[in-house]
Amino acid sequence: MTILDKASFLAAFAPKITQVEIEGVGNVSIRQLTLKEVEDMQKLTEEDKESLGLRLVAASVVNDAGERMLDDGDVEALHTSASNAMSDLALAVMKVNGLITGTEESPN
Repeated sequence: MTILDKASFLAAFAPKITQVEIEGVGNVSIRQLTLKEVEDMQKLTEEDKESLGLRLVAASVVNDAGERMLDDGDVEALHTSASNAMSDLALAVMKVNGLITGTEESPN
């Protein structure tokens, strides 16, 4: 059994990027959020729980360089997105981030 040093241990828990295919959209890169990011987001949405899924999408979707494509100011624009595709993306983001298990289905 190999004993990890501190750097290897921390690297093993670094957020990873996963590609998912969203019907009608194509491949989307989703970055796992850090524990701090999730905790901060939950605090921000305590009074506006309906926006949590869209805030997760805005924080998790990244470009080919691994940089956020959207910012918090884009959450309102996401509210105007097609429901079925956005629901599928939000569900994928929650799965990638371990916020739900893989057994839930999109409501659409």
